[in-house]
Amino acid sequence: MNRYRWLLVGITLVAAGFRFYGFWWGYPYSFHGDESFVFTMTQRLDQRFRETGSWNPQVSTYGSLPFYVLWITWRFAEWLVDTLGNPFGIDSAPIMLIGRLISASLGTLTVPALYLLGTRLWSPKIGLLGAAFLAVAVSPLRESHFYAVDTMMVFWAVLAMAFAAGVLQEGRRRDYLLTGTLSGLSLSTKAAGLPLLVPLVTSHLLRVGAFSLRPFKIDVRRAFDRRLGLMLGIALGLFLLINPWPIVDARNYWARNANYALATQFDVVRGAYRPFYTMHFEHTLPYLYLITNTIFWGLGPALEAVALIGLVYSIRKAWLGDKRDLLVLAWVIPYGLIVGSWYAKFVRYVLPLLPFLSLLAARWLVPWASHPVSWRKWLARALIAVTLVTTTFYALAYMNIYRQPDTRLQALRWIRENIPPGSTILVERDSTLKFNQLPTRYKMPQYRIKVLDHYGQVEQTDPQFFNPTPPPPDQVREELYSSLEGVDYIIISDTWMGRYLELPDLFPVEHEFYTRLRNGELGFRLIKTFKVYPEFLGIRIIDDNAELTFRLFDHPWIYVFKRVEQ
Repeated sequence: MNRYRWLLVGITLVAAGFRFYGFWWGYPYSFHGDESFVFTMTQRLDQRFRETGSWNPQVSTYGSLPFYVLWITWRFAEWLVDTLGNPFGIDSAPIMLIGRLISASLGTLTVPALYLLGTRLWSPKIGLLGAAFLAVAVSPLRESHFYAVDTMMVFWAVLAMAFAAGVLQEGRRRDYLLTGTLSGLSLSTKAAGLPLLVPLVTSHLLRVGAFSLRPFKIDVRRAFDRRLGLMLGIALGLFLLINPWPIVDARNYWARNANYALATQFDVVRGAYRPFYTMHFEHTLPYLYLITNTIFWGLGPALEAVALIGLVYSIRKAWLGDKRDLLVLAWVIPYGLIVGSWYAKFVRYVLPLLPFLSLLAARWLVPWASHPVSWRKWLARALIAVTLVTTTFYALAYMNIYRQPDTRLQALRWIRENIPPGSTILVERDSTLKFNQLPTRYKMPQYRIKVLDHYGQVEQTDPQFFNPTPPPPDQVREELYSSLEGVDYIIISDTWMGRYLELPDLFPVEHEFYTRLRNGELGFRLIKTFKVYPEFLGIRIIDDNAELTFRLFDHPWIYVFKRVEQ
């Protein structure tokens, strides 16, 4: 084994350490809204199969593959526990931990997959540095802690691009077959994998000389042959084999106004529907928000800077005729243009860009690190060192979140120990906190729970959930202030308060209410807060301005207010 492979083994072990560390965090509760959704729908699929024999997940927001992988693995683990006679002292295999093991495994394997891509296109040095950047990048390791399907989709996409590089470089039938297969798996995981067909086709067009960027031309006569048809046929055929429901169950698959429906979620991300859980994206600018927020917090400032320079460098190289750069850009640019234009800019939507941006950073730095001009060589090497050190520090700091109990679990323990039984607690309807389920989910029936529901009584299947009409201000004011009657404690997160405090122009009544609550003007005093930040060696990284779900799913603020007036 040559030294590059030994280094890759070490880098992969580092990636595994970051991704597997704390995968049990939050157990037995899942606080990631999308992960909880996948677990719930998988359990429903299992029940449906037992009752009717149906394999239909009845979900179109994601492909069927992540449900099948989790379901089969979970059931196998259950069988294994039963067969071995409960050797670990557990009654069953928890679906939450099984899902996170899958996600962490695929997140780790994405690192050597990126090395393969970089090596095939350029050199082992570029592949190795790109893999090292990805191993310590925060967003990829963070998402690997949750089974929210994005990590699986990215793994298939990076591996598909590695074999598309084989199509470009050698044009072997095996590479065509594997590129089509892996593209089909990516598309079967999430519809966001659809733009992967662009580099898939591009690899073939460049191979047969049917496409050039300057001058721009496509030779249609040379473009279409059996190899392209085979590759596309496998990709689309595998998608329909795994996910036949767009045809077999078209009515439900293409349904609208349902949270599980692809058409509805597409309307949500592009802003045609604007449910309350996306309102923090009001006044955010397309594309600029990705650079200043989601990619910034996902990679850290140093890695983002060299990645964006690497992107520009790669565009220049592609313009000058480098087919290898053009292949990578055939994914990065179409996907970036699509996701950057969306109204909803959740942090995990940029995850499919980050491995390729990491690789393009290495693609720029490695040649400069061997530049004959001394100052350029040493500047590039200094940039590599600074980027690796600061990004690794950020990753180690982020592990502080998983080194201790989630703030919601800390709050639950504090509630049991400090709030007298029989107290009335006002909480909010909140898809991640779920303190409205204190008596049932958290087994705390000794408290009376009063729920402040910002959706009112609107059900998720109602169109108003997705495109709500705000009630009149007087009605909002009445509901908010009357909710305080008879309440002893208020326990909330920054789910709603954070959103309303940032939008006084759109929600003046809510802004006034939460401002007065926070300032102690409503007869309640803030007596306890729970918060964890990324922190390492005494240096704390304050990420309160990061996109809300970046904070909300694993390190939200929790606030406890107590009535002080008599």
